Amino acid sequence: MNTSAFEGCRFGLEKVSMNDYPGHPAAVLFIPGCNLRCPYCHNGSLVNAPFPEDLVSFDEAAAYLRKRRNVLDSVCISGGEPTLFPKIEMLIESLQKLGYRVKLDTNGTLPERLALLRPDFIAMDVKTSPQKYRLLGTEDGERIRQSIELIKTSGIPHQFRTTLVPGITDETDLDVIAELTAGSPWVLHNFRNNRCLDPAFEHISPIADDIFLKLRQRYTPDDRSLIVY
Repeated sequence: MNTSAFEGCRFGLEKVSMNDYPGHPAAVLFIPGCNLRCPYCHNGSLVNAPFPEDLVSFDEAAAYLRKRRNVLDSVCISGGEPTLFPKIEMLIESLQKLGYRVKLDTNGTLPERLALLRPDFIAMDVKTSPQKYRLLGTEDGERIRQSIELIKTSGIPHQFRTTLVPGITDETDLDVIAELTAGSPWVLHNFRNNRCLDPAFEHISPIADDIFLKLRQRYTPDDRSLIVY
């Protein structure tokens, strides 16, 4: 495998995660840089430069993965937004050649890039209804619709995810997302008001647990939240 193609590229590395690729022990490779500015983002250090100094080279990450093949079976590529990385297709293929399943996390803003990729699993964050993506830094919500449809028809195992953030995602938005993602796994998460990109969101209270549970039961009954591999 020619790793020189990634010379100069730096990544965040979480060595072991039991949560990012459900059902699989995984390492997480974080690609810095994002084209959205979600105010509640918890990975703010990977959104704007300067990026953290402890990022690793691909050679370092690959050396670790070779050593851990008896423990790990998957790599999750997250960010930031991975599809912004010019060599994302090559990165996925390189990790697969190392013997790993690859899960791709994406915000779905670049459907033309997604169409070229063949990871083993895709998780797309559908943050709100397409017309409200202006709140997150883009006016082009139509690309979100395109990515959802592309993923649904790709033949690749996948999952859609939505975080319920007061002021950004309400029940009207959930109705829209439910229709767009119909027939595919969809998981709801509650907003956490810590380490937010916009500090003002740390003063916004999450949805009360009982209300969140009712919404999750309403919108994601068991057959919608199951993850099928």
